[in-house]
Amino acid sequence: MAAKRGMNERIQKLRELSVTTPVHIDLERAKIETEFYKENDGKYSIPVMRSMVLKEYFSKKTLYLGEGELIVGEKGKDPQASPTFPELCCHSVEDMTVMSERDLVSFHTTEEDRKLQAEEIIPFWKGRSMREKLLAAMTPEWNDCYSAGMFTEFMEQRGPGHTCGGEQVFTTGYMDYKEKIKKTMINKIVKLLTLPLIKNPPSTNFSINFLTIFAYLFCCKERASILRRD
Repeated sequence: MAAKRGMNERIQKLRELSVTTPVHIDLERAKIETEFYKENDGKYSIPVMRSMVLKEYFSKKTLYLGEGELIVGEKGKDPQASPTFPELCCHSVEDMTVMSERDLVSFHTTEEDRKLQAEEIIPFWKGRSMREKLLAAMTPEWNDCYSAGMFTEFMEQRGPGHTCGGEQVFTTGYMDYKEKIKKTMINKIVKLLTLPLIKNPPSTNFSINFLTIFAYLFCCKERASILRRD
């Protein structure tokens, strides 16, 4: 019998859990997000709406605290769970079947998952996802080349968050970000108050940027709030 890998028994158990648990789709995030959008879509600006969705998700997300873990937390509700992001790319039922049955890089889905996707997730996000909007904005020539498989588009089904951040991920905490955002907001307000408003009303871009900055501040606050949940 081959020796278990890991520097001690705790690490060996955690590694065993990691390598033996099937990778699977977790629709908890998609369901929470979809329900919130159904109830609140159009009530807020886009940046604020996105931050409100984050608050909703963090207030309801299943928290996984595994036995023996010193650094806790999972991106899904349990180990090897992969959340979906219908606002970026809303997968078809066929997609979910293929990703579950393929031999390489498979993501297991259940009949219950596919039923939820078909009845709740797809109907709401049809025509709303970033993928659909991106492809609709491209030229016919671009879409022909894409359909022919000449190239793929990394952002088609993913967000940019997992490919950026740099050293700030390790050097800057959420409290630091909040202070930076607050200073930026104050500077924006001062600039607004010093404008001759009658002759030069604030531009649409100015308003959108301010709302975006406010949403960033809200996001920092809510990202920290998940740490305070019981």
